[in-house]
Amino acid sequence: MSNLPPQPIDGPLADASQVETWPAGRALFREGETPHGVYSVLSGEIDLVFSARNGASRTLRLAQPGDVLGLGDVLSGAPHDCTAMTRTEATIGCVAAGDLRRLLAETPSLWLTLLRFLSNDVEACYDCMRAVGAPRRHIAV
Repeated sequence: MSNLPPQPIDGPLADASQVETWPAGRALFREGETPHGVYSVLSGEIDLVFSARNGASRTLRLAQPGDVLGLGDVLSGAPHDCTAMTRTEATIGCVAAGDLRRLLAETPSLWLTLLRFLSNDVEACYDCMRAVGAPRRHIAV
């Protein structure tokens, strides 16, 4: 588990965010799509659903308030590697990819903030891998 507590986007990123409330069951983005922005979870829960090579889908992570989604994809320019689907009604802040790039050019110190979010993403991935590899507990009935 990450030693860094999730923190909401603040400062110039918060100022550039468009905040909306999304209903349960709506996709913020889908696996394979070109990233159009970075999403900050302000309230609610978001399922991060990954597809296996055999086509089966599985929620491997639950994003909660303070999590930032899609950042690595926007920075790398790679298609989204998962689908982000609202589990509950959620308040989401979105910074468009172009606005993020502009802010980074204007405010180089912002890279440190983004590195914190990327570090949290890496830690969350490790947590998911540990959970997938852990033996299942059998409950005696």
